[in-house]
Amino acid sequence: MFNGRKCGQKVTPIVEKIKELLIGSSVVNFDETGVRVEGSTQWVHNSSNAKYTYLTVNKKRGQEGIEDNGVIQNIGGTAVHDCWGAYWKFKDILHAVCCAHLLRELIANIENNPTHLWTERFKTLLITMKTAKEKAIEQGKTTLSENLIKVLGKEYDEIMAYANMECPPPDKIEPKKRGKKKKGKERALIDRLIKLKDSVCLFIHNFLVPFDNNQAERDLRNVKTKAKVSGCFRTKAGAQTYLKITSYLSTAKKHGINAFEALALAFKGETEKVLI
Repeated sequence: MFNGRKCGQKVTPIVEKIKELLIGSSVVNFDETGVRVEGSTQWVHNSSNAKYTYLTVNKKRGQEGIEDNGVIQNIGGTAVHDCWGAYWKFKDILHAVCCAHLLRELIANIENNPTHLWTERFKTLLITMKTAKEKAIEQGKTTLSENLIKVLGKEYDEIMAYANMECPPPDKIEPKKRGKKKKGKERALIDRLIKLKDSVCLFIHNFLVPFDNNQAERDLRNVKTKAKVSGCFRTKAGAQTYLKITSYLSTAKKHGINAFEALALAFKGETEKVLI
């Protein structure tokens, strides 16, 4: 019979090693998902890349929960994530935006504002940048040409200028009302794209940075499946044990070791072998 608590104890040292290896990585993906723990919604925070997975749980979704995970504030490389505001509170790192999330927002805006042409142009630009990088990699290149990067950057700025004409910023203060006027989703997206240009385009400047954050989403899939099947974790300790084991098994899989082999190594005290 499988003893989850004992397995969690066995894998704890290697899970801490996985965390250290992620901190030392050049690119790390981040995401979070809600789960029911002890009768309330808590948040599983994921730090991962193609080699390692590290999952923790916290009552908070935002900065407190992300900090408790312990990876993002210590990395010396690039954090890949969506535009959730809490991630931007970490200033001393490079940030890369998940462009797949942006594409979904752009498609929604095309449906809601079909007469605004900037959205389709920006969608095309993102796909063009992605394709250019993929072709360069196929040709054995590690960078795009400086000229192509300049052309793509210029197109980005021109589209944003056009977006400002099609959907101009609201007046700072509404007549007879205090505070700022609400922007609306389209204007908020435009402002974000202007402000975060470097982070949106980072994937074409650094080929180690992915176009999207699919890695993090895949590494949370088992957690979401678990939540659908069993509904909740009765205790936080149980959730933490599950996430340690999941971190270990996910990392083992990334190194070509299936779950049965990885568990056998854990109970033999040979967890380090999953990293070889």
